[in-house]
Amino acid sequence: MENFLQKILQIRIKKIIKKIKKTEKQLKKSDQESIIHNFRIAIRRLRSILEVFEKQIPIKRRYLKTLKKVFKISGNIRDYDVIQKKIETVTKDFTNFPMDTKLYQEIESLKQNLTYKRKKFYKDFLEFITSKEYKVLKKNFFNHLENIELKNFNISSSKEFSIQFLCLSKFYQLLSDKCWYENNYDILQIHHFRKEIKKTRYFLELFNEFYKTNLDFKIFIQELKELQDLIGLLIDLYMIQKELKENSNSFIENFLKLLQQEEMSVWKHYLDKKEQFFNQRKIFIHSLHKEEL
Repeated sequence: MENFLQKILQIRIKKIIKKIKKTEKQLKKSDQESIIHNFRIAIRRLRSILEVFEKQIPIKRRYLKTLKKVFKISGNIRDYDVIQKKIETVTKDFTNFPMDTKLYQEIESLKQNLTYKRKKFYKDFLEFITSKEYKVLKKNFFNHLENIELKNFNISSSKEFSIQFLCLSKFYQLLSDKCWYENNYDILQIHHFRKEIKKTRYFLELFNEFYKTNLDFKIFIQELKELQDLIGLLIDLYMIQKELKENSNSFIENFLKLLQQEEMSVWKHYLDKKEQFFNQRKIFIHSLHKEEL
């Protein structure tokens, strides 16, 4: 059993490291939104593995801090991509905003300001990933991970039991979160909830191979992702409003009203989805007992 889990994690970690290196190389030449997105997903997946298996994968704290920092810096770029995309989506529908010269100028001025800020964050990101300090840390960190001696995986001599035990334990941990029972619109609380959902999904996906013919498991993973995405949209709407409230013109005032309406609609959808998911928890628990080995 020890070799089995080691093999899964070693293969997964090597694939993630390869993805990080590839996207990082691409980002040195292009600030394309999709590349930034893929880079952040790879970083997030690696952080998730290291957090869940912290006892089995001993990592120096400075390496984890570096991962967190590069994720945060790249997140600044991503935030402005989200804002600009939302503005483009809304202004395509002229029924929302009867266009006149003044309004057009306000929109263009806002776009230019956002583009300027995004370029600044992209420059900060490039300076960080090309710095000598980061290069040395990254090289040592990745070499350490690729050659690490994993330990403390002696859960059971039965592969089947151990997969069930690991997956069920992780899911029960998620089910214990108070956000299932509280419906307060606390952005910090639901942000934490989203991170826990994401960690759970990433963890369960490590065992996709063993549930590949299990339709209930696939539905379970998809439902987790949909719940995670709804919270992500709420966080994006909150972030956009917070950023734009620093400015003030007629376009932004009307734009914020539309965002608030969308926010309330998404919040209701999230509450319904959360309740639906929680009511199906017994089905999802049962699905974790049906792996195909």
